Amino acid sequence: MINLNNLDYNLLSSELILEKVSEYQIFAFYIPKLQLNTATSSPLRDDDVPSFSVFYASSLDKLLFRDFATKEKGDCFVFVSRLFGLDYYGALQKVANDFGLIENDIVGRKKKKIKIPKNINYKEKSRTHIGIKIQEFTLRDLHFWNSFGISKTTLNKYNVFSCKYVFLNNSIIAVDNIVNPAYAYLESKDGIYTYKIYQPFNKNQRFISNVDKSVWQGWTQLPKEGEKLIITKSLKDVMAITEQVKIPAVSLQAETTDPKPHIVKQLKKRFDKVYLLYDNDFNKEVNWGRKYGSEIASKFKLHQIEIPSEYKSKDFSDLVKNHGRNSSISLINSLIF
Repeated sequence: MINLNNLDYNLLSSELILEKVSEYQIFAFYIPKLQLNTATSSPLRDDDVPSFSVFYASSLDKLLFRDFATKEKGDCFVFVSRLFGLDYYGALQKVANDFGLIENDIVGRKKKKIKIPKNINYKEKSRTHIGIKIQEFTLRDLHFWNSFGISKTTLNKYNVFSCKYVFLNNSIIAVDNIVNPAYAYLESKDGIYTYKIYQPFNKNQRFISNVDKSVWQGWTQLPKEGEKLIITKSLKDVMAITEQVKIPAVSLQAETTDPKPHIVKQLKKRFDKVYLLYDNDFNKEVNWGRKYGSEIASKFKLHQIEIPSEYKSKDFSDLVKNHGRNSSISLINSLIF
C-alpha cells in the first residue's frame, strides 16, 4: 500500500506505482481484451479504422501505445492522462486510486473490490522468433527484383535472401515460390541478428519482423561520408535508389517510425545534403507518406522530395517498374540539387 498520509504529495511517482503493478496490468485495466502488437480501434477517439497499438519497445524496455493516425505515443501513464484528460501527475493519482494502492484513513468506508488483470510476461510474449531456410534465388525471384532495378549483386550486398521455409515461433510458414514467395532481410545490431520477412504477394501479411524499430535499413552499407544521402521508407527503395541513381540511401523500418535526433544529426554531419523521399500516396484519401515525410523534414530541416503524382508511382521502386530506369533516374536527379 502507498500511504499518501505519510508521503509528500510530489513524491508519488511512476516508479513507486510500478513496484506494485506492471505496465501491462495498467494498460489492460483500461483497455478491455488488450492484445499486444495488434492494431485495434483507438480508445482515445472515434476510430473506424484500426490504427492503435500497444507494443513492447525493447530499446526502451517499456510497453508503449501508439496511435498511427495522430502519431501520439507514450507509456501507460501518458495513455491514462490522455484517456481521462488529466495531467501526468493526475494520471499517477488515478492509477494509484483505481488499483487500490492508496491507503484510506476514513473510518467505516467499504473497501472497493478491484479486479486487477492477471500479469503476463509481455517481454517474452512480444518477442517474435524467426528462422529461415535459405535457397538460391530462382529466375522468378530475380525477375521480380530486377523489375524494380535491383540486381542479384545488390540483393547480396544488402543481405536479402530467398526463403525455402520460414519458421515463426513454433510454426512453419509455407512458402510457395510461385504464388507466395518470401524474402528475408537480415539485420544485425549489437551482435543480435534479426529478420524482416517480405511477402510481396501476401495481401494479409506482407511483413513479419522481429527487427528493433531503431534499426536503420542499409546503415552498414553506407559510405563514411559523401555529398548526398536519401532517407527513404523501405529497403527495396534503398536498394533501387543506390543501384540506379548511385546515391547512398537508408531507411527506417517504417514511415511511422520517428528517427532519433542524434542519429539524424550524425547523418547530416557525414553527408553535405540529406533528402527525404517518402511515399506519395496519391491514390488514398489521406496522403500518409507526404504527411509523415513533411513532419520529419520540418523537424530535422531536411530537403523533402516526392515523386510527382502524374507518374502514378508512390515510390522510386514503383517508378522504375512503371516508367523504366532512364526516366526514373532523370526524374530523381531533377528533384535533387
